[in-house]
Parts: sequence; structure tokens; C-alpha cells
Amino acid sequence: MRLSRYRPLFTISPLKLVGAVATTLVILITINIGGSSRDVGLAVGLSFLGNLIGVLIWPNIMGKKGNYVGGIISGYLLLSISVALLATETLLNILISSFLITFFTNLIYFSLLYFLVDNYTENIDEMVGSMESIGGWSWVAGLLFGFYASNTLPLRILISILTAILIIAVVISIILLVTGIKERIKTMVDEEEGVLPLLDRGLEKVIDFEERIPSILFSGIHVIFGGSLFYSPVYLKVKGIGRDRIMLYLGITLIFISFGNVYTQLIKHIKDIGYPDSTIYFLALLSSVLSALTYLVAGDKSNPLKKFVRAGSIRVSAFITLTLLTLVAYPLQIIVLAIFYILSGFTWAYLIVNLNLYALKHGKSEIGFTNFFGNIGLLTGAVSSGLIIQLIGFELLYIISALLLSIGLLITYYSNK
Repeated sequence: MRLSRYRPLFTISPLKLVGAVATTLVILITINIGGSSRDVGLAVGLSFLGNLIGVLIWPNIMGKKGNYVGGIISGYLLLSISVALLATETLLNILISSFLITFFTNLIYFSLLYFLVDNYTENIDEMVGSMESIGGWSWVAGLLFGFYASNTLPLRILISILTAILIIAVVISIILLVTGIKERIKTMVDEEEGVLPLLDRGLEKVIDFEERIPSILFSGIHVIFGGSLFYSPVYLKVKGIGRDRIMLYLGITLIFISFGNVYTQLIKHIKDIGYPDSTIYFLALLSSVLSALTYLVAGDKSNPLKKFVRAGSIRVSAFITLTLLTLVAYPLQIIVLAIFYILSGFTWAYLIVNLNLYALKHGKSEIGFTNFFGNIGLLTGAVSSGLIIQLIGFELLYIISALLLSIGLLITYYSNK
């Protein structure tokens, strides 16, 4: 394939770069203005809610209108406004921004995904896989920038830079996508020697769209967890829940409640111990690099549930490891945190890839259900985590989360028996 055909894929880079900084920055600002554990839980919970609503709304809207380039451009403009709200440093605006950032992120993501499906039908698997790879490493670059900028730049300068990147992304999108559309149409018309065959091929793309989604998923649709804080599910149409699958969904919900509990409050715990913002970005960077490196080897089509449970069991150990934070002195706690983030990064790809593969074994609608209940679990865990912290503290939160994760894994595993 000519290198020029890969150009549209780089449209995702500004989204991932800014997202890597902004999602953690939301929590850090909430803490810095004096927000409590409950405020942190509410901010993260709203981000999950924005993600969930965005996943339900934008695929339907963009899929029907087909205005993919317009969706990307308007998405970047709206996202820049959402990020700029953080500069006000008021709790209400932070909460609004937290919701809008993930909401408009999905507008950009699905617009670009549908653009690729519509314009690169013959090699869509390769294009989507390449897009995710570019996005993953752009996320890593964003965390690296956050590590540098968090302690060297004033907050408003940092937010201004992020906003400027998103505005520049509008220009980049026009250059990469609008030009690409013209070249694509010209190439197709030249190859087919007329417009009618081009219309025929466009109709075929619409008809084949639903059948191509599983191939896209197998190619590696994912979002790097970015310190395991934010997770964007894959969109699929949902038709109904069978009774035999209820236990599976219950298990998945419990698993992701435990994730929402731990990863929502961990940044506050690290700040309370006394580590600077740069340490948080460094740990997230360490986790994300490991996630990116393990995606290619994580999947097991023959027995995905077995690998999923194994990875979850390692995370149980990681949660229990966090209880050591109160037993060792500063700055030795960084060793405990490094171990935790290494285990989190290593296991994330095994968890999400194999969960999607297992769901696909039971039909296309299953992946919609599993990701939906996973997001419900994240939202529930994030909102409840603040209350748990206030009542019983961080250590018991980690133990309760490890217990919930263990129960969820057992229910999920035996639901297949």
C-alpha cells in the first residue's frame, strides 16, 4: 500500500495525545482545588458516563449521516472547548469537562472509524489495526509529555497547549481527510472508468458493513487504558439478553466495579502520600507502554476465557499489593506502585482482548452486552469509591476490590460451564 494512503490514520494522534494528559489532569485538578475522595469519584464517574452515552449515541448518528469528516472537525472543536474549561479550576466546570471530554472523544473516534470503513473496504482490517497502533503510541507520547509538563509548566499554560493542539488538529484533519477523499474518488473513478461502478461499490460497502465489524474487532480495536483509568467499548447493536448469559454479565459487572473502585482513587492516594504529578504520569506511562507491547500476543482464540481469568487473577494480586503502601515508608512506596502499574499494564491487553474474543464466540451482539455492563461496572465503582474511602479508608478499599474481582472472575468462568 502506498504510504499516502496511511495519512488519514494520523488524524487520531492529537486525540490520543491530548486524552492521555487530560484524563489524568481532570483528577489532579480536582485534588489540587481541595476536592474530596467523593469529588474525585464523581469526576471519574461522569467521565465514564460521558463515554457510555457517547458510545450509544455517536455510532448511530454518524453511521446514518455519513458526515465523517464533519464529525471529526466538529468533535475536535468541541473537545478543545471542553478541555479549556479545566482552566477555570472550579469543581462544577471540572465535572462538566470530565463528562464532555469522553463524550466528544467518541464522536471523533467513531467518525474516523466509519471514515476508514467507508473508504478502505478492501483492507479495512489492516487500516484499523494501524490506526489503533498509531493511537496507542500517541497515547504513550501524551503521557510522556504529561510527565514533563506537569512539574515544569503552570496549569493554565499546560491547558492552553492542549487546547491549541486540538485546534491545530482541525487543520490537520482537513489536510489529511479532505485531500484523501478527493484522491480516493479520483482513483476509484479512474479504475472503474466511470461513476456508476463507484456508486455500486458504495452500496456494497453499506450492505457489508455489519458483517465486517467482527473482522475489525479481531484486528485489535482497543483504547490503551492510560493508567487503567478510562476504557472505551466497541459499538455493536444490542438485540436482547438471554437468561443463560445473565451470570456472565453479573460477573463482568463485578469485575469492572473493582476496576472503577481502585483506579479512580489511586491517584488521590499517591498524591496523599506525597508524590508529585510527574510521578503519576510516569507510572501511567509505564503501564501504557506494557499494554501497547502486549496487545499483539494477548489474544487466544482457542480458549480466551481461560486467559481472561488468568489475567484477572494477576490483577487480584496487584490489588492486594497496594495494601503494602501503608506498611512501607516514603519513598519506598514507589516500588509498590511500580509493581502495581507493571502488573496492570501487562494484564490489561489480556483482559480486554480475550473478553472481546470470548464475546464474539457467542455472536456479534454479545460484545455489545459485555462492554455495556463493563462500563456500568466502571461507573458504579467510580461513584461508590469515594464513599468507601470516607468510611473505611484506602486499604480496605483495595481488599474489597480484590474480593469483588475474585468473585466476578469465578462467576464469569463458571457461567461458561
